[in-house]
Amino acid sequence: MNEFRELTRSIAAFRDRRNWKQFHSLRNLAAGLSIEAAELQEVLLWKSDAEVDSYLRSAVGRGRLTEEVADILVFVLLFCHEAAINPAAALAAYETLNGAGQRLVDGRLLNVVLVLMLTTAILGPVLTERFALRMLPKGTPA
Repeated sequence: MNEFRELTRSIAAFRDRRNWKQFHSLRNLAAGLSIEAAELQEVLLWKSDAEVDSYLRSAVGRGRLTEEVADILVFVLLFCHEAAINPAAALAAYETLNGAGQRLVDGRLLNVVLVLMLTTAILGPVLTERFALRMLPKGTPA
């Protein structure tokens, strides 16, 4: 899905033009995603299902919900970008079913994979910086 890649590039370029990357650690992006999801929930808070349906049919309501969903998607795509997660591949893996109709990758396994990817994304550069010079053959200029 090239759409994810193109959207992510566009969003990252927008962010970079404003010098916001310095604030976009994985921890901050995850917090921002959670906050944006809470804002979506706040818009719908204390409304009955019928009120939500009515709100969604109104121009104001559809506009507000669309803005909140866009905010959530921006954070998801930036998070995936920073963590080197391909969102399309993650969705495809999550939706893959075996012959019995069971998910091959359930939510628990997906969480494990995400934790491993995040750990690699965070620790990889640190470990490389710390140990890379030790791995060079003796006499190789650093």
